[in-house]
Amino acid sequence: MRDVGQLSVGNAVTFRGVPIGRVGEITVEEGGAAVRIQLLLEGEWILDDDAVAVIAPESMFGDWQA
Repeated sequence: MRDVGQLSVGNAVTFRGVPIGRVGEITVEEGGAAVRIQLLLEGEWILDDDAVAVIAPESMFGDWQA
């Protein structure tokens, strides 16, 4: 990712609106060109090779999700 907005560790990870995990860790890549986000998913999930993550507000109360 180039930017994570207000996403933080512990925020929800959803798939088609269903919670499937949490954000585990956010780190800046060496050189500062990108941000790496660790997603801790609950259960067995098979995602397409071209799957992407969308970082967006989860609610009007300042919570974010991936």
